[in-house]
Amino acid sequence: MKTKLPLIALLISVCLSATSAQDFRLPPSSDLFQYSVPEGSVYGYSQPYKRIYGFPEVRIWGWSESGTVAYSVERFIEGRGGIVVSYIVFDLIEDKPLWILQMDSIYYEDVNEPSFLFASFTDEKQDTSFLYFTYDLRKQEIEEAFNKHGIIRHYINDYYKLPIQFNDRIYYCTASIVYEEEPQFYDFIRSYTITVETGGKMKTVAEVEETDALSLYLCGYFISPFENRAVIITAEERFGWEGSELFYFFVGCDLERRFE
Repeated sequence: MKTKLPLIALLISVCLSATSAQDFRLPPSSDLFQYSVPEGSVYGYSQPYKRIYGFPEVRIWGWSESGTVAYSVERFIEGRGGIVVSYIVFDLIEDKPLWILQMDSIYYEDVNEPSFLFASFTDEKQDTSFLYFTYDLRKQEIEEAFNKHGIIRHYINDYYKLPIQFNDRIYYCTASIVYEEEPQFYDFIRSYTITVETGGKMKTVAEVEETDALSLYLCGYFISPFENRAVIITAEERFGWEGSELFYFFVGCDLERRFE
């Protein structure tokens, strides 16, 4: 059953959320695909890059001092409509989520009103109203999860182009892809491995055995403000309703250990 919220009450809630946003400072959105297109290319929701029309918005909320990062993803659902917001605390050592909270605007009828959902599209950026709404509604749960996993808010998260450059060293990232022998129109890649090499030494940082990806991109990286650890961003392009969409993945890489 959908939750029916009176429109006036909802708008008041959103206004309060925008005000209370000053308490938590909404993290800026990062364009994680910016280094994956040829320079000068125009891409996005209204002008897809090749067949890709789905570019989710990702925001880094904070980091721990022991290998975890908190981030959120805002994904517009093509065909069906609506927005799904996911809050994630991710273990960069084991490369797995420790906590996920996902909220779908389809379950909040008034949120799907065009006046609410598309209020900011004319500003050439995806609307953040539902993100404010989800944070305001589940703030305590979100904050408790962040605190439990030692997340420290950090709002300056520079996003860099590969290869990784850190402490006067260069780390080269490579994706080795195994393609399907009999590919379907929605599934070209069977599996892939990501390795990092520096100074003649190498290590594997990710092994993905099964995927429904059409293509794979090594997009860029962040550096933890508290550790000598990089976060490599990969994107799987997958078939969607009217083309293809990007699904981002975080891969942790300790920049000091386990190189052989």
